[in-house]
Amino acid sequence: MNLRKHMKEMLKTALAILTMLASDIFVLVVAFALAIGVRNLIGIYITIPDLTTQDFWTYVLANWWIIPLYISIFVFQGLYHKHRPFWQETRILVNAIALSALFVYSIISLGKIDIYISRILFVLHPLILFGMLPLARRFIKAILYQLGYWRKEVIEIQVDTTHSLTDSFLRNRFIGYHITQSIGVSIKDEEVSEIVAKVKEATKKYRTETILVVVKDFASPKIAELVERLYFVSSHILVVPELMDLDVMNADVYHLMYENLFVFDIDKGLNNPLNKFLKRLMDIVLSLIGILLASPILLFEALLVYIKDGAPIFYDHERYGRGGNIFIFHKFRSMRKEAYKNENDDILWKYLAENPEIKKKEWDKYQKLEHDPRVLPGMNLIRKTSIDELAQLFNVLKGDMSIVGPRPFMPRERELIGDYFERVLAAKPGITDLWTVSGRDALSFDQRLKMSTWYIQNWSIWLDIVIIAKTVQQVILYFLKWFKKSKKTSTNM
Repeated sequence: MNLRKHMKEMLKTALAILTMLASDIFVLVVAFALAIGVRNLIGIYITIPDLTTQDFWTYVLANWWIIPLYISIFVFQGLYHKHRPFWQETRILVNAIALSALFVYSIISLGKIDIYISRILFVLHPLILFGMLPLARRFIKAILYQLGYWRKEVIEIQVDTTHSLTDSFLRNRFIGYHITQSIGVSIKDEEVSEIVAKVKEATKKYRTETILVVVKDFASPKIAELVERLYFVSSHILVVPELMDLDVMNADVYHLMYENLFVFDIDKGLNNPLNKFLKRLMDIVLSLIGILLASPILLFEALLVYIKDGAPIFYDHERYGRGGNIFIFHKFRSMRKEAYKNENDDILWKYLAENPEIKKKEWDKYQKLEHDPRVLPGMNLIRKTSIDELAQLFNVLKGDMSIVGPRPFMPRERELIGDYFERVLAAKPGITDLWTVSGRDALSFDQRLKMSTWYIQNWSIWLDIVIIAKTVQQVILYFLKWFKKSKKTSTNM
């Protein structure tokens, strides 16, 4: 890469970092203002000491040292130059905010700083930052990516594989990588020097310093030689081994120096007793909060079902629980009432027999139908947004289910589950899961089983938080989409 191009890239990177820095400082100040507002709101209901001054900027200037403290820890955590996926960066950001807040409390306590200090204010400030900073960063990075400032051009080298990260990087623009060119090579049929020559030519042609190496056989000595030689071709190398069947999200990696080997210490996930306790504690707290907050929706759903088709309100069905035990699964009824046992099943099988193409395209592959003949009129929105699943909060409280976990399977699906039976039932089923937030209607039953297994092996509290956040986002987006479609329909009428 020529000097002019290199200087241009450095300038773009510097501008991106300065923009993110300015954005973070702005959010830190705004969060402080919001904290004061929330504190004043609390003061209406609870007697708390008055602030030393009502002048906002006096408070900000008196506590100016808090901003460089936060920024310093953000820099130390690599939050301005490292390219990470959104949820991984959010986890690091949350930890950095918590650490910064701890330092602030320590300085205030040890320094015995009393003037212009409110303990409530410095508790509220980081709590607000937990929500504001990740969203602000997502917004800023989206703009910077479009402008080309937070976007590194990458040359992808596919070594004995057709697997590419092009689509992954396009879907995850927050990371800031864009694959300019993909080059397929074979470490078996080509010399390492030939591959290095191809890469040199590509980096020169496309003027990029970042190389992404996707490898099939990561253990090959030739791969080690290739990566070593590419180190002297480019200043930035990404290596992606195809460990598609190895779950290493919660693994600690150790390096044995003399043998030059890596050891993956894989955590037991939800098989760990402590993890089970933490997850159960979270389930109890969230289900109680959920029932309290969702009580108006629960009442509305109950009335809607009763008006449309009478009692019963709930659809109780047998599902597999942890270890294969059967439990009664609660759900607001969205299908027609059965005049006799299995009437709805008869309607379903008749519909599938009359529509063999739909059976092949939808039911056989997904075990779902886009237009199910059993569903009551006007209940599709309730089903699509999974609001009918809120009744399962009571299942969670009882201990049959979890907030997040593999969606419960029906006894009639036993044959389809096959060898996955013990693995997918090693944890409690959940109201939402990885399959639900990954486009469940577009994924096959086999993909659902694989995702359920992956979730159990890679479980963490943070993973549950991410899935819950994505579920809420999905419901909101679907409602907005439905509202927009309804508004457009009414306008055209």
